[in-house]
Amino acid sequence: MEKGRQGIRKKTKSHERTFLKSWAHIQAGENILKIGKLYNTVNNGGIL
Repeated sequence: MEKGRQGIRKKTKSHERTFLKSWAHIQAGENILKIGKLYNTVNNGGIL
């Protein structure tokens, strides 16, 4: 009984880790998009 429970707990932890990793990737991608848009508006404005 105890062994089975530990196995489930391990699975959940690894699943959470992969989820957090993918979430971090999504957040980073959104930040890159925001920076890109900002850079484009600055470029189009002739500031750079």
